Amino acid sequence: MNKRFAFFVTIAVLLLSLAHLAVRASLPSDGQAEGATMKTQSKEVPIACKLGALDPAERARHQALAKQLRESVQEIRELPDGYALRLPADTQSILATAEWVTRERLCCPFFVFEMEVGGEASEFWLRLTGREGVKQFIEAQMELKR
Repeated sequence: MNKRFAFFVTIAVLLLSLAHLAVRASLPSDGQAEGATMKTQSKEVPIACKLGALDPAERARHQALAKQLRESVQEIRELPDGYALRLPADTQSILATAEWVTRERLCCPFFVFEMEVGGEASEFWLRLTGREGVKQFIEAQMELKR
């Protein structure tokens, strides 16, 4: 029963974290006038990191999480438009990955992230994908071979 409860708490924390980030991303930035409306643009964002997206403390935490993530990868699968990484399916790893994703999407909004936690098989996969050019960016940043 305790494992089941911990699983549901983990999922709830993950969903709350993602919801918080979505709300934060939808708010006008400090440079926008209050009450301004957001316009949808069809123009794609460039495949480049937004270096100013995180403050120094956030960046340090993000780098520590990225190192932890890289060191814990158990398997890498090449996808047509990116990569899938199998990670440990424990609570700490899932939460750390979710925290990394919440920051990474601020820096690199061109990524598509998918986290999949298996049931009884206890597998945890993070998929990093995107439009044309994103796969090559992932290879360069994560030092993955084609």
